[in-house]
Amino acid sequence: MKIELDLNIIKRNAKIREDQNYRFRSFLKGQDSDRIDKIVHDLYRKVLEYIDCTECANCCIEGM
Repeated sequence: MKIELDLNIIKRNAKIREDQNYRFRSFLKGQDSDRIDKIVHDLYRKVLEYIDCTECANCCIEGM
């Protein structure tokens, strides 16, 4: 699995995909939240195998 770690690239890609991300978030709002939460938590556990979130914590900083 290739996970992008460069924050500048991540921000650039998010900007490029802004419309697509908005449509996806809108789609998720109409779904079963318990099912979505389970999927997100499962993905989170998988990502933790590759990333030490304590090294930067940028997701928490930017998301708040």
